[in-house]
Amino acid sequence: SDAWAGISHAPLSFLRGPDHVLALGRTTFRGFAGTSGTADFAHVWFVDQESIIGVRVFEDTAIAARYKGAAGLPEPGGAGPR
Repeated sequence: SDAWAGISHAPLSFLRGPDHVLALGRTTFRGFAGTSGTADFAHVWFVDQESIIGVRVFEDTAIAARYKGAAGLPEPGGAGPR
């Protein structure tokens, strides 16, 4: 992605239901400014027999934006706006 110097998703566990798979894991972000960090995720993959037909992604977007270097957010470990 053009927004990141590096990003990876590492699933740590999977739970299978009749029409979905829940993956829980950790995302590692590396920004162009040299910042890096992690955030937990939950991905729900909707399946039809053996094919993935949809996905919902749940991540802390404030953490992701912080490591990307989005304007208005503090650097990692810094105090946030009040």
